[in-house]
Amino acid sequence: MTLTWDFGVSSLLGLSSISIRTTPKVTTHSVIFVHGLNGDREKTWTADDASILNARILTFGYDSNVTDWRGMVSKNRIGHHSMNMLTAIATYRESDDTNDRPLIFICHSLGGLVCEDALIAAQQRPESHLRSVLESTRGIIFLGTPHHGSALAQWAEKLAKLLNLIKETNPDIVAVLKSDSEVLARIQDSFHTMIRARNINGLPPIEITCFFEELPLSGVGLVVPSNSAVLPGYIPIGIRGNHMNMTKFENLDDPGFIAIVGELRRWIKALSRAQEVEAAKQQSQQQRGQQDGEQCESIPAVDHHQGYWYPNRRVNHFIAREEPLREIDATYEHSSVEDAAVVILFGMGGSGKTQLALEYCQRTKASGRFTSIFWVDASNLASIAQGFAAIAGIISETNVELANAEASIQLVTDTISRWQTPWLIVFDNFDQPSAFKGRNMKDYFPRGKKGAILLTSRNAGAQRLGHMITVTSMSPSEGLNLLLQRSKSKDTEENNLVGTEIVHRLGCLALAIDQAGAYISARGLALNLYLDHYNHRREIVWKETPELWDYRRKLSDTETETSLSVFTTWEMSFEQINGDGNSRRSKEHLLTICAFFNNKDIFEGLFLTYFKLESPEWLKIFGTKGTWDTFDFQDVLSELSNLSLLQSLQTKAVGAYFSLHPLIQDWMKLRLNSQDRQRYAMEAISMLDVFIRNRGSIKLTVELKRTIVSHLDASIQNDPSSLEDGLGTQYLMDTASSFASFYKEQGRYAEAEQLYGQSLQEKENHLGSEHPSTLGTVENLAMVYRKQGRYDEAEKLYKRALVGNETQLGPEHPETLWTLGNLAIVYRKQGRYKEAEELYGRVLAGNEEQLGPEHYNTLRTLQNLANVYREQGRYNEAEQLFKRVLAENEKCLTPEHPDTLWTLGNLAIVYRKQGRYEEAEKLYGRVLVGNEKHLGPDHPSTLRNVLNLANVYSDQGRYTEAEELYRRSLLGREKQLGLEHPSTLATVESFADAYKKQGCYIKAEQLYKRALIGNKKQLGPSHPNTLRTMKNLASIKGLKRAPC
Repeated sequence: MTLTWDFGVSSLLGLSSISIRTTPKVTTHSVIFVHGLNGDREKTWTADDASILNARILTFGYDSNVTDWRGMVSKNRIGHHSMNMLTAIATYRESDDTNDRPLIFICHSLGGLVCEDALIAAQQRPESHLRSVLESTRGIIFLGTPHHGSALAQWAEKLAKLLNLIKETNPDIVAVLKSDSEVLARIQDSFHTMIRARNINGLPPIEITCFFEELPLSGVGLVVPSNSAVLPGYIPIGIRGNHMNMTKFENLDDPGFIAIVGELRRWIKALSRAQEVEAAKQQSQQQRGQQDGEQCESIPAVDHHQGYWYPNRRVNHFIAREEPLREIDATYEHSSVEDAAVVILFGMGGSGKTQLALEYCQRTKASGRFTSIFWVDASNLASIAQGFAAIAGIISETNVELANAEASIQLVTDTISRWQTPWLIVFDNFDQPSAFKGRNMKDYFPRGKKGAILLTSRNAGAQRLGHMITVTSMSPSEGLNLLLQRSKSKDTEENNLVGTEIVHRLGCLALAIDQAGAYISARGLALNLYLDHYNHRREIVWKETPELWDYRRKLSDTETETSLSVFTTWEMSFEQINGDGNSRRSKEHLLTICAFFNNKDIFEGLFLTYFKLESPEWLKIFGTKGTWDTFDFQDVLSELSNLSLLQSLQTKAVGAYFSLHPLIQDWMKLRLNSQDRQRYAMEAISMLDVFIRNRGSIKLTVELKRTIVSHLDASIQNDPSSLEDGLGTQYLMDTASSFASFYKEQGRYAEAEQLYGQSLQEKENHLGSEHPSTLGTVENLAMVYRKQGRYDEAEKLYKRALVGNETQLGPEHPETLWTLGNLAIVYRKQGRYKEAEELYGRVLAGNEEQLGPEHYNTLRTLQNLANVYREQGRYNEAEQLFKRVLAENEKCLTPEHPDTLWTLGNLAIVYRKQGRYEEAEKLYGRVLVGNEKHLGPDHPSTLRNVLNLANVYSDQGRYTEAEELYRRSLLGREKQLGLEHPSTLATVESFADAYKKQGCYIKAEQLYKRALIGNKKQLGPSHPNTLRTMKNLASIKGLKRAPC
């Protein structure tokens, strides 16, 4: 068979039968082709040999011309065309008495909309011959149909202009193709409603496959992109062609042709089988009703062992996830075991395991892969017994009454094991193996290589039964499609952005997204208002489910079904936690406290440190004779992971790391009353504080530091008032300072400032303004201001701390001298070098007398004094001091200690200023490696040395390497410190210097101007940095502007 599908122009209208060279002996169904925009009834679809379809081939032609060389233009709307098509098909079927014959449509472009609208009209008409068209429809292939609007309207207009033939256009048809068309929205909404109504009424499903173009049309691009051509929840297949030629195939081996014919063969095979089964059903006169409130279908076959019995509970807005479905198929296809192949769909509650299993049943029934499919609720022994009793009634050849449940199980397993045709049994909700009282689940599996077993479970222990497929969260795009469909929100750019944010907040969990969509739809809520509802009334949002909710399940041993929300499904897992009263309470406490940290990378060391230093009652189950038992702790984590209450669990050399789904955290918090919620929030803060205060005994990697910061962020956001309202105690005031100190070390100055500010206010209220602890916080806050380049504010606080320390401790006390040295740093940063040098001289003399020449404070003062010399151009004096400090550091500290690296970096600056570039580069390289290792790539100190190394490269004329580092430093500092921080402006000016050296004066001028504006604002017009920038900017005025 060869198909040569054309995209041409014709005046042939109406319905016509295509003559085929080889006529099938029996035609049991009809295939109707509907062309697209500017298409043709016969030229668009031609075939030399259609007998492969075993069908009568019909084509429908309609006037869809947008332009016509004779100047004639169709004025028909979509609705006119669809009604013409419906009546033509119905009349044709009436004329030869084929009203019961199944129909399959193949539609290109606009023809898909015409077909959809025709079926919608059939549903709405009272005439039986018109309604029979819809009732007989079994499949639709869409080729590039713009379900959600497209560039088709734009292309049609461009085509006319290109041909210079535009005398008239059909605005009604073109308008429908625009993505905001109300007509298109009506067609899509009505079509989906009609599909759902068929499912609800128990009618055979309409199989749908969507083909989309993969190549752009010249001058237009993709006319109908995949997001418009694909209906969510149905099979998408790409065709390697553009919109015009996607209906043309060169030969029988063309992948697009094979894919289309493959879909037709699959559907037609299923139709033929269904017709045979229906005939057998009528002969047997057996009626099978509903079982357990679920509408199931049982169809006895001629050989007495065919049947389909599974719930009609596939959700209306199901979004198929093709990867796990393909993996199920591949596992069964390539199984090498002698017995039935077993696949387990494993995932947390709400991840969509049952819906995937239902989708697999529906697809394999349609394709004829299995001659029998049965479904068993595997929640417990009672539900298993009921399922097997129902199957026994279907497959038994006599109406014998079985004695008990065991007899039904024996009958089913023995009978199915003897079958020589393929069969599938689904065991749904195998979540609680302990409910089977020691019985092996494999006892319920029939034997035989022809069989396939599919289980769904949230218990990781089920993996021992067969091949496990982990059902993870939906992809963001899948989640967005589900949300837009379920909430009935338009597919706009704004809704896509807001919807993506919602999907991420819900952790891409299928049930949660569906539930959120139902909430939005029920209230007619704008999508951008949902998160506000979620944040302010979260408990109501999650407990509410629609009255007619697709997700239902029997709980425990009850006979009544309950609507499942994301919370009820996790409560079912929570109830399965093992242990006696005390043990269970401790496990619950562990899981609950984890809801108050960041959901990712919760680490064992946090609990270990808290156990050693605080030893709370709930952590004692993890101790053996007062010693932490890492194996007991990890056993409990394993149990929680097996119940899908943990999202991930890894055991490393330093202990266990685990994470929770963000919605499980929400659920854990909402289970608590407000008082308990406050108590847990405070305990999480206490655990972090204990860990931070004792971090000196723990090697903190860069990754662990980032993890701790993420948990600090989460603990404060849990209950921001906790650190404010509860700071009346010395412990919590110190906790705020402890958190602030850690933030400051990581370069998180904004958070450090907020917490130091809160702590200072409370200490002033409770301890007084002159208390040493209060003055210590004053100085810490001043340091944060200094790090942020806010020198005037820092100076005021340092002077306040200095006065307090001199009064309380005396002018020569080490604490007083420390404050004096910090004030000198501010003076240096402000360009007040003489004042800075005088203060450093006083501090140095005091430190050497009080502490000795090798003390840390003395060496720190020497280094700061050297920086004053350097910034004044006194390089030889600076070099001598830096080398003295470096020698002492290397004697007492490790080569990679931060103080050693800091001194090396300062010495490298001196080398660079002296033109000793190779020596400078070598030192900067060593410093940068150490910074990245111990502080991380984005720490302010690391970024400072990235800039310094870039300057050395620039000085050597290595501009490409320099530019890469300048960009890294600039982006990092803008993110960490802000656009106008002095350090950021220093990077901007250095970058400008490099452009100036290359003669790129336009780029240099732009950067110099930015630095000048920032320096004037932050440092003042008389600051050395500001004056330097003004001089640099003036130096390039009047120079020839070379393009760069």
